[in-house]
Amino acid sequence: MTMRSVMKDFKGFTLVEVAIVLVIVGLLLGGLMATLRQTTENAKRSETNALLAEAKEALIGFSMANGRLPCPADPTIATGAANAGSERVGCTLAADRAGALPWVTLGIAETDAWGRRFSYSVTPSFADDSSTTATFIPPATCIPAPNPTQSSFALCSDGDITIRNVEGGATSIAAGIPAVIISHGRNGFNAYLSTGTQIIDPSSGADENSNAINDAGTPAELVSTTPRDPDPSAVPPRTEYDDLVIWISPNILKSKMITAGKLP
Repeated sequence: MTMRSVMKDFKGFTLVEVAIVLVIVGLLLGGLMATLRQTTENAKRSETNALLAEAKEALIGFSMANGRLPCPADPTIATGAANAGSERVGCTLAADRAGALPWVTLGIAETDAWGRRFSYSVTPSFADDSSTTATFIPPATCIPAPNPTQSSFALCSDGDITIRNVEGGATSIAAGIPAVIISHGRNGFNAYLSTGTQIIDPSSGADENSNAINDAGTPAELVSTTPRDPDPSAVPPRTEYDDLVIWISPNILKSKMITAGKLP
């Protein structure tokens, strides 16, 4: 269609009428783009949830085979470099208990649907030095009889990870968790890229910052809540939250270990 034919089609219309038509077309296109963006976002969340479920199964399978959960991978190592995606040799220290999900060790995908690495935190007593066989070291709060010989944890062992619905909140969604996996969502705040660099944004709020690898102390407290958009006009101002968090139930893990003959 040439410009001349377009002008011929508009002959008889006033400039105001043409402007109104253009505004309506613009609104329709804007609505279509918003719908398309939301559809794409929903698809990525669904894909990431499927990847998280796969990672959870892989962790349980690893534990059934090895008598322990794996240590995290070093998140700062770029893809393709030595030890990228492989579990650390040990994770008994607070500084080593959180990192990237060890995708090479587990044989699963490295990143979520947004192309960022999954974060992973594990209770140290549920993971052993990867250079040795699984060894149970009795903590003061857990004295099993007899001690397990093929597992680094016992039926009485408790995880030290707590999941809350808000940073510092009094209500726990889950407690005594052995391990947790996190996708940092569409905004990617606090996630690590395949280059080994972390996405840091000063606008990220306390809830998302609770799920940062460098905030996983002992015991670790993380947040899982409904996705929300930022609202600076709210009182207090509301920050964005779009993380996806999945964790391993200690009861399911122990049941699987019994089935595998690793416990009691």
